[in-house]
Amino acid sequence: MTEFFWNQVVGWASVFATTGVSIMAIWGDQVRHWITPPRLKVRLRRTRTRVELIGGRTATRYLHLEVSNGRRWNHINGVIVRITKIERICGEISSIYDTGPLPLKYQFSKEIEGSPPPVIGPPRFCDLGHLTQGKNFRLDTEFVPASCDTELRANEKMRLTIVAIGDTAESRPLQLELSWDGTWHDDDDLMEKSLLVKEVPS
Repeated sequence: MTEFFWNQVVGWASVFATTGVSIMAIWGDQVRHWITPPRLKVRLRRTRTRVELIGGRTATRYLHLEVSNGRRWNHINGVIVRITKIERICGEISSIYDTGPLPLKYQFSKEIEGSPPPVIGPPRFCDLGHLTQGKNFRLDTEFVPASCDTELRANEKMRLTIVAIGDTAESRPLQLELSWDGTWHDDDDLMEKSLLVKEVPS
């Protein structure tokens, strides 16, 4: 091999390397999303309902969702968790409410009201709903349309379809079925038998 040949090889390698660096500097995020796209997922958080005392008197239990990204190094901006369908089941009969997107509240969002939807790298937690002693279970949506009922009453069953959507990814739909026998228990084990939540095939 001649010295001229090797000089050509080094020259072309330098050109390709410079071009690659320039492409990554300008379109790095797009290239990364194309090669290893983020994996957005929403699921039921399998922990005991959290009990809080409101005003030191009224006990409230919360149910949560976990929003995660299987490739946390590839962040997803502006992730909103939405209920897209509410179905009320009574025996063999079901009533479907095509709610449109009803956004849920992220945990502790009251403390940071007005903040933009979060970036999902590490997992974040979202409030699905809460049950206050002496009241009905209620979904924790950002707003409640006049035509939509977001409460679960005694001996009712509700099925929800939920998705998480960000600027570069969308989760698979999560379908949950909730039922409540109308009773309140301070004991966690008894309460989990009264307020049932399970994932069902979508």
